[in-house]
Amino acid sequence: EKFIELRNQKRGILATNFYNYETLEGVLLAAKETDQPLILQLTKNSIDYMGLQVAFNLAKTMLDKHGVEGWIHLDHGNSYELAAQCLDVGFDSVMIDASERPFKDNIAITSKVVKLAKEYGASVEAELGYIAKLGQNKDQCGFTSPEEAKQFVDATGVDALAIAIGTAHGFYDKEPKLDLDRLSQISLATDVTLVLHG
Repeated sequence: EKFIELRNQKRGILATNFYNYETLEGVLLAAKETDQPLILQLTKNSIDYMGLQVAFNLAKTMLDKHGVEGWIHLDHGNSYELAAQCLDVGFDSVMIDASERPFKDNIAITSKVVKLAKEYGASVEAELGYIAKLGQNKDQCGFTSPEEAKQFVDATGVDALAIAIGTAHGFYDKEPKLDLDRLSQISLATDVTLVLHG
């Protein structure tokens, strides 16, 4: 619902990771000061570090403490099992990132997570194309095509799609060149909420 509302308003929403109390406090203070909603993200590494229930409870408690409208999201989930664990504790949304697998495999695992998430009333984000992660080659190209994006969304029923248009995760060693024409073409090809990582 929030995705549709924001899309109709031609607005985006920030999704930011937190790693401990201090990073969570910092992003929530900024969200409160600017009166902006926020998606709080946890990666597998952060979940392993803090513990799933502790990390979730911390995020929920801090959203209430600061009076910020927000949601808790699994970032770059690498398995169906992790997505299921996050949904079980109450995450609002999960990401299943099978972007480095063959297209058909990405569709298969994403569809399975989408089916599960519907039982919880949660949304699912997937990734399509090559978005360099930490330690990966940022020069490698694997931009998302509008045709594949439409095919992927139609096949999976995913709520949000992270696309590759030149962004990269982590610190930049050079300024990224974003293909904004491609972004427009993908947006015209499908009504799904588009996500830019990096």
